[in-house]
Amino acid sequence: MSVSVDLGDTKMETEPVTEDDVPRFKEGRKRHPKEAAREATSINFDVNLTEAAFGHLELLEIVNEYPCLYCGPFKRRGIKRYEEFWLPLVASQNDLLAAPLDIEWIWHCHMLAPKAYIADCERMFGKIIDHKVFRMDEREMRMHKSQELWEKRYPKEPFLVDIPDADAYAENYGPDIDQSLCTHSSRLGYNIESATCRQGKFFHNVSLPHYRDKKYMRLAFERYQKFLYLKQCTEKTFLVPCYDIDLIWHTHQLHPIKYKEDTQRVLGKLLPHDDNTTDRSDGSKLSISYKITGKLWHELYGENYQYPGAMYRGETSRGRYKQASVSVPSEVQQKPVIVTFDFMALEKGKDGTPVKQYQVDVFMDFKDDQKRAYDNGRKLLMSLQGPNLECIAGEARPFEYDPVTQHNPLVIRLAKFRKEDFETASESGYSTRSEMAVMNTIAEKDELIMNDPEGSIRSQMMASARSKKSDKSDESISGSSGFSSCDDFMSEKSQESFLEAQLELNGIGDWVSSTQKMFQETISYEDSSGGHYMLYLSGRIEDRSDLCHFVLVSEEFETMIYPKDLSQIKIPEYTIYDPQENCRVCYFADQKMRDDKNGLSFTCRVMHSPLHTVSAVQIYHGEEILQDEIVKPIVTIRLVDSQQLPLPSMVFNGAKPCLTLDPRYKERGVLIQDNDGDWAIVVGSWFVTDDQPGTLRFKLYKCSSGIIKTLMLRYEENQCKITIESCTIDFQNGRLEIDAKSDELVQNIGLAFAIAILHVLCVPRPDTWKPGEPVVTPKTKHVFTDSMLFAHGVGLDVVTPSNHFREKRRQKK
Repeated sequence: MSVSVDLGDTKMETEPVTEDDVPRFKEGRKRHPKEAAREATSINFDVNLTEAAFGHLELLEIVNEYPCLYCGPFKRRGIKRYEEFWLPLVASQNDLLAAPLDIEWIWHCHMLAPKAYIADCERMFGKIIDHKVFRMDEREMRMHKSQELWEKRYPKEPFLVDIPDADAYAENYGPDIDQSLCTHSSRLGYNIESATCRQGKFFHNVSLPHYRDKKYMRLAFERYQKFLYLKQCTEKTFLVPCYDIDLIWHTHQLHPIKYKEDTQRVLGKLLPHDDNTTDRSDGSKLSISYKITGKLWHELYGENYQYPGAMYRGETSRGRYKQASVSVPSEVQQKPVIVTFDFMALEKGKDGTPVKQYQVDVFMDFKDDQKRAYDNGRKLLMSLQGPNLECIAGEARPFEYDPVTQHNPLVIRLAKFRKEDFETASESGYSTRSEMAVMNTIAEKDELIMNDPEGSIRSQMMASARSKKSDKSDESISGSSGFSSCDDFMSEKSQESFLEAQLELNGIGDWVSSTQKMFQETISYEDSSGGHYMLYLSGRIEDRSDLCHFVLVSEEFETMIYPKDLSQIKIPEYTIYDPQENCRVCYFADQKMRDDKNGLSFTCRVMHSPLHTVSAVQIYHGEEILQDEIVKPIVTIRLVDSQQLPLPSMVFNGAKPCLTLDPRYKERGVLIQDNDGDWAIVVGSWFVTDDQPGTLRFKLYKCSSGIIKTLMLRYEENQCKITIESCTIDFQNGRLEIDAKSDELVQNIGLAFAIAILHVLCVPRPDTWKPGEPVVTPKTKHVFTDSMLFAHGVGLDVVTPSNHFREKRRQKK
């Protein structure tokens, strides 16, 4: 519901106070819904309001970059320039002119009180000063003429003045700005200073991309026609428009002469507009009048008045949150590179007999000053079983190595191979075991294939495997990259043998790029009896020196009183009531995202109120326990529904596609906000194909770029990790990697929580599911939701307003 309402002529009309005081239709004006709609849409205007609305939105978007025009001395300076210079200038001209931004905004707000605007113009200049909404290209052309006229009439007064944008204002002025920088006593009969503050909140409600869609705006124009027809058919009505109607209504008023003529022709009098009524609480005049408008609309047109994408979105977060000024200290940005082995094959003898089973242990040898910290002066990084590279001990297969500070060699040790582990080439069907291992490994390693689109690595590895066999001789073979053989091993005749060689990674930092470096190495071993072994290794080295590595630390959910204002974080008010039975109660947990190496920590308060259909997250800096003070969040996340987003059938989705919400596919939406306003919207659903059990598919709309991306979590491929621009999210292990230089560090943490919440809301659950029980169903065994740390962290085990919960409530009703 919109802020703007028709206050009517208070001297002639009695406004309804309760829902029982519903105005009646004028005698003979009640129509069949189809006939009423046909008559309404036959109302014509002398202005192309649909096209003009796009120019109106362009102006609002530009003004929104300069919030100092809403309140404070810069606004008062604009009012002074508007009254003392602009109005006299434009009143002396017959052509339509375009004003500088600060004056244009004041002029805009003045015209949105048409009765006051017309009265002021006629009192001061004896006529109505006309105005037209221009698109940006035409506006620039008109500005040149305006500037010429201004400079000729006011040579000492600048036409264009400096207006600080939001960042410049916060940096150079802030809350302590001297409010007396510009004083002005207005002669207008309308409190335009208060109006600019109220109208500054309007753009937030019409800022989403569907308001730039031609089809949606055409439908908005038709609803405005119906709105005026409803006003025509009823008596003493206090009608409250939805935001799609209100945008067209505002645009109409920005053509004051045409607006007066059109409304007098349609309604018999000028249609007033005033935005002073802003109280939306239950029982307020605005709340009751909106319900009455809905009843009259449904009675006349036989359709719901509430319209997808056109309802009240709440207060903007702009200027109400803590600024996300989190940075990573430069001294801790240098990180080790990440080494990953993708392929491993072992051959014995000059004929290259492949070894079927073996184990490779990777150690870090430390120097004298570091040996005391580790047994035998070395640290086990991992143990891999070949040829499938299964990690059986130590860290995960990717491991860290610092080429700058750790001038320590890696020790590659072969272990636990016996004579019965060898197999002949004829048994495998390949000329060597290494060739078969290459084929198997490449087929299984998607990451390697993704970084080798043309198959060059595949062919090189196969060629390398074959050439090594042909190049072998009776002499000891040295490693191709600084490997040396080691004679300190047990005899092959023993139950186990250990053969070691060193892999020198010194100097690796000279050639590692910010992306990836593929490597291939051949390690040679020789035992005491003269036997030769060749170990083929290949993998990747990634430079992650500019990454923050966050880990999710989860807490159990409890119950608390649901906060009314998400822009503030208070001490939890604990309660024993059940959120499934009390709408004022919600589940909550304070989860931590920590990057200990960089000394960064964020607390993410997750809340779910199933009866209110609310899921929300508040993210703030640090892990300190809240005391008595009220803390502002850096980022918040909350659900959005079809009140804020349109249906797919309502938009054209042409060159600039819109974000929509389709209830047929049980889509759910999440809004991410920061101190600058809307940051992103994510819409997700459980996507099922004929031959697959399903996965989470979601659309990401970043407000800064206006681009919509469609992404998917590929559970069926064991993929619970996704990379979005500078952020990599590992939902399975609760880990997050973000570019340390990014100025959207906290926003990306919010994005990870938003996607995880969509998973929790959309994932299918057993019909008899209860809190704490496994979520997996026969159709979703591949999803491994019950082991997904991010899912548990955002409320998998408690009752949320999920699709499962909503369906159960619908069945009960």
